[in-house]
Amino acid sequence: MDSAENAGRNWSNWIEIPVEEFERAQSFYETIFDIEIQVMDLGALKMGIFPGRTVGCAICKGVHYAPGASGPVVYLDANPDQGSNGEEANFSRTWFYGSISRH
Repeated sequence: MDSAENAGRNWSNWIEIPVEEFERAQSFYETIFDIEIQVMDLGALKMGIFPGRTVGCAICKGVHYAPGASGPVVYLDANPDQGSNGEEANFSRTWFYGSISRH
């Protein structure tokens, strides 16, 4: 892929925003973005999927999700496949650390 192709690509495929108070976060994001979040309750994991066409995003509540220093998870698009043997490229997923306020 050359630099001209890279200029128009989406660099991320999926973003997960960890939350503690799911309903409060859902209300916050629905209000500020004027959207309806689709809720998936999987028992130990609850996700609120943002509507969108290219890059997916969800608020997530579960044992592996905590707002604060662990921050949101941004999955980067590593296509074309960076692994020659079908293994996931180590850099295809990146964690961004930072302070995330409770919503």
